Amino acid sequence: MMSSLQKNPRKTIHRNIYATEAIKCVLPAKVESVEYNPQWYYIACPTCNKTVHPVENESDDGSPPLFDCSKCDKLVSAIARYKLVLRVIDDSEEQLRFIFFEPVASAFLRNSADMLANEVAGQPPSVLPQALAALVGKRVLFKTGISPNNLKSTKASYRVEIIIDDEDMLAEFDDYSLPAIFCI
Repeated sequence: MMSSLQKNPRKTIHRNIYATEAIKCVLPAKVESVEYNPQWYYIACPTCNKTVHPVENESDDGSPPLFDCSKCDKLVSAIARYKLVLRVIDDSEEQLRFIFFEPVASAFLRNSADMLANEVAGQPPSVLPQALAALVGKRVLFKTGISPNNLKSTKASYRVEIIIDDEDMLAEFDDYSLPAIFCI
């Protein structure tokens, strides 16, 4: 895993914000917050993972609610899928918003969004599952891409491809990185 990260340039948040080309890079940063408005998950079709819409249930038989999937063109029992946005900082104290979805988030958190959503069901949106709350203050490595949208706006979110919190890998990455003078 580390060798694939070393193939990408290391960036700081400052260098990401003021980048002039779309590239993939690796950035060590500390999670400052987990955004919960909008929610950290969305309700999706279990087949195609697209957002679904609730259907009025006329009966009161206790059956689970059904949702309309316009892509699959059928009624489905929906599941929660990650759409997780983290605000991160580094030594420069500048901030970025990183967004990642189901495959990356479930691999990193080792839990499905559905399981974590059930953990906080009935709670206000500001109440995060323990696995998400534990991210705040944690230092992690993000492999991300600087997209054309990021080049146009300093407010755009950066899509995460890999997230790693292994302390040994963080230390190895720090040792491997270029001297700080090159990481402005």
